[in-house]
Amino acid sequence: MKSARTFVDRLLSLFRRSGLDNDLDDEVRTHLELLARDHERRGMSASDARLAARRDFGGVEQMKEAYRDRRGLPWVDDLHRDVRYAVRALARNPGFTAVALLVVALGIGANTAIFSLLDAVILRPLPVRQPDELVLGSYQVEGRRTLPFTAYQFRALRANRDVLADMAAFRPLPLSVTFRGDSELAFGQLVSGSYHAMLGVPAALGRTLMASDDSALVGDRPAVISYGYWQRKFGGARTVLGESIEINAIPYTIVGVTERRFFGTEPGLAVDVTIPMSTQVGVLGARSLIDEASNARWLYLIGRLAPGVSRERATSTLTVTWDRLRASRAPAGRALPPQPFALLDGAQGRNVLRDRFSQPLRVLMAMVGVVLIIACANLATLLLARSGARRQEVGLRLSLGASRSRLLRQLLTESLLLSMIGGAIGVGLAYVASDVLVQIMSRGVDAIVLDLAPNGRTLAFTLLASLGAGLVFGILPSLRAARWGVATAARVAPSPAHGGRRWSQATIAAQVMLSVLLLVEAGLFVRSLTALRGLDTGFTNGNQVLLASIRTRSGNTDELVRILDLFNELSARPDSLSARSVTFSVDMPFVEGLSFAQNIEVPGRPPDGNEAAVWFNFVGPRFFETMGIPLEGRGFRGDDVESAPAVAVISQGLARRYFPGVNAIGKRVRTNDVEVEVVGVAPDVPYTSLRAVPTEMIYLPFFQGRVAKNVGIITMAVRAAGRADQTAAALRREVPAVSSDLLISSLVTLDERRDASLARERVVATLSMWFGLLALLLGCVGLYGTLSYAVTRRTSELGVRVALGADRPRLVGMVLAESLRPVLVGITLGLPL
Repeated sequence: MKSARTFVDRLLSLFRRSGLDNDLDDEVRTHLELLARDHERRGMSASDARLAARRDFGGVEQMKEAYRDRRGLPWVDDLHRDVRYAVRALARNPGFTAVALLVVALGIGANTAIFSLLDAVILRPLPVRQPDELVLGSYQVEGRRTLPFTAYQFRALRANRDVLADMAAFRPLPLSVTFRGDSELAFGQLVSGSYHAMLGVPAALGRTLMASDDSALVGDRPAVISYGYWQRKFGGARTVLGESIEINAIPYTIVGVTERRFFGTEPGLAVDVTIPMSTQVGVLGARSLIDEASNARWLYLIGRLAPGVSRERATSTLTVTWDRLRASRAPAGRALPPQPFALLDGAQGRNVLRDRFSQPLRVLMAMVGVVLIIACANLATLLLARSGARRQEVGLRLSLGASRSRLLRQLLTESLLLSMIGGAIGVGLAYVASDVLVQIMSRGVDAIVLDLAPNGRTLAFTLLASLGAGLVFGILPSLRAARWGVATAARVAPSPAHGGRRWSQATIAAQVMLSVLLLVEAGLFVRSLTALRGLDTGFTNGNQVLLASIRTRSGNTDELVRILDLFNELSARPDSLSARSVTFSVDMPFVEGLSFAQNIEVPGRPPDGNEAAVWFNFVGPRFFETMGIPLEGRGFRGDDVESAPAVAVISQGLARRYFPGVNAIGKRVRTNDVEVEVVGVAPDVPYTSLRAVPTEMIYLPFFQGRVAKNVGIITMAVRAAGRADQTAAALRREVPAVSSDLLISSLVTLDERRDASLARERVVATLSMWFGLLALLLGCVGLYGTLSYAVTRRTSELGVRVALGADRPRLVGMVLAESLRPVLVGITLGLPL
């Protein structure tokens, strides 16, 4: 207790230093006066008495220092003096300080920017209650992890309350929101009533959805909006509660606003509106997807483990339920392929960004780490050169009695102060740069929304990076200066020591080597991106093909008729769009997933039971002509309707698999209990990724496909006759003219969608190029700073050479040769590395 009180008193004394020093001065003065009076009473004169009193008292300043050490915390006081001295030392040399701060800020800022993205995409959990307890439902299909479930599977899995505290279902989707006649597309989601309660998301205003909303009456449809949408759309008015909005032309009542931090359960996608999945009919299709008869897999499941239950135990229990469900739905006499169930870590929700960008961000984190190493080597070189200019200062301090450890601590304080100030500037640079990075990640695809404001984890990383950098670039120059003897340090050297010059050249060579390494890596990434962009995708003149996602305000299949009417009207008069042809399709190339797959059969060929499912695409007339896909045989015409003979076009990969060595045209395949004739063979074209194996596809006429009738969203394709931007403007004008109920949710060219599928490659190529140039810039700054210091220190030597007859070109050549030698060594080492 006494020691704690003593520590507090010492700590408080640091904040009362001025008053305590005045008291100490008064006390010393009083002691000296009393001693002087004693000597005067013994017969001394006043002046002799004062001198005798000082001799008896001893060193005044030494006594004061000893007293200050006893009353306070010496190490804190020393640190305070070291920082003040470091500030004055840096202020005396503003040029060096500015260059050093710029180097540190760029190095640490680049690391902080990438780390903030890495944190938001990979490390940061959902802003909900105890996110480490959350799990995601998943299962494997043909070795791929799959997440969507049916509504009856959700209800059966949720019933396992012995291992799950609760489970909720959600489905993100774009929605058309109308408020007081003003319509806009918003990002929303259908969720089960327990969604907010299970996650532990409070309401900033009103209430969140409840379990009772799963059985809400038709006329009582609640909606919960996000905090950001509330501020943006409604100006933050508290009167928003009870307001009526239309979602896909269906009235809803706003009952609450979620808290500011909550964005949904998919990082990168900010949910604006949340509605109960019990209102799915009308919002997402005309048929119910939530009853027991529906086999539509459209829901993502997120649950919370029961207290004390591990994820492995919960997976084992739910696997039993999963296998029983699948067995109960299996066709009679047919064995289902295995689909192992598993619970995934749900602390970050359904993190699509992590799957897409985790590897690029790790690569970029390694690259900016190299940039920081270059910055540290750069500053170490500058500090080493600068230490030579401080020989006299070091010698004077040593001669006055400063210990080598005290001197080392002072020099390290200067380095750490530089790194901390540079780190603070780097945080600001990172905050600006992070937004630019998000824009690069979002280019060509849906906008990515990430909160990149500095948080505790990012600031802790920056602090550690700043301290580490300060120690790395400051330790060697400080040790070298502290090793000097008094005589050596006090001597003014005409030029830097030979060892210091060797170190400077070695660090410059290392910087150049690492810069070359980063630049070559960046070149390889750029070449990879260029090669992918140059791949033959099978589509002719993709920059002339416009892909328009057409939606209706209600979004159900009845409204699909209006979209088809739009297609019929526009295809009948393509001149109004300056178009050569118009078509539509359920699936378009370069998307993350396709809509429909199942096995097909060839009449007369017994199935072997191991054949993979085939992807289906339901397309309109002139699809292959519009998309620029060359075709062997014929494509689909306007008369390929339900009453006409069933036909199909298959891809070349499918033709090779089922009809090896023969012409597939005229052959027949059975699909969905319907036998169709193959009338054309199309090249294998990529539908998911340019890196993936081209998809084996069977194309069916939309007007003949029974499955196609249940599709609520189709994509229209228009091949422009002239400039694509003129056709796009005409399309935006014609669509609302045909029907005010129709919306164009997105409009891009086929080439733009292809480029959007290369988001990861583009991020790595773009940022690696910038970081390579940044490394080169830092290397140039280090080379310039080292060269300028070396020339300054060699002024006397150069003067002697001029006096002995050396001309200026020869001196310039000598200096340049010495400076280029480490550069050439670095390039020589960097290229093979």
